[in-house]
Amino acid sequence: MKKVVTEIGEKKGLDFLINNAGTTKRWRAEDLSEEYWDKIHRLDLDAVFYMSQYAYPYLKKSKHVGRIVNISSMAAHLGFEEVVPYCSTKAGVTGITRGLAIEWVNDNILD
Repeated sequence: MKKVVTEIGEKKGLDFLINNAGTTKRWRAEDLSEEYWDKIHRLDLDAVFYMSQYAYPYLKKSKHVGRIVNISSMAAHLGFEEVVPYCSTKAGVTGITRGLAIEWVNDNILD
C-alpha cells in the first residue's frame, strides 16, 4: 500500500483519497476465530488509517484542498447480526474519519 501511494504522490501528487475497502462473512460472534477477527480488522479498519497516513504528506501539499472520503456503513450505527466484526470496523472508520477531520483540518485536508 505505502509503495503505491508514495509512487503516485511523488510523481503526480495527490488531491484526494477514497477508502472504500470492506468485506465480511456471516458468522455468529461466538463462533468467530481470532484469525478471522484480525483479518477483517486489517482490511476494513487498519487499511483506512494507514492509507490516510501514507497519503497525508501529498494531500497536505495539494494545490487544492486535500480530501479524504471514507466509506462506512449503517452497520456502524445500527449493528447487524452475524457481522459483528464488520460492524466494529465500520464504527472504527467513523471514529478515524472524525478524528482525522479535527487533527488535519489546519493541514489543508478535509475528511
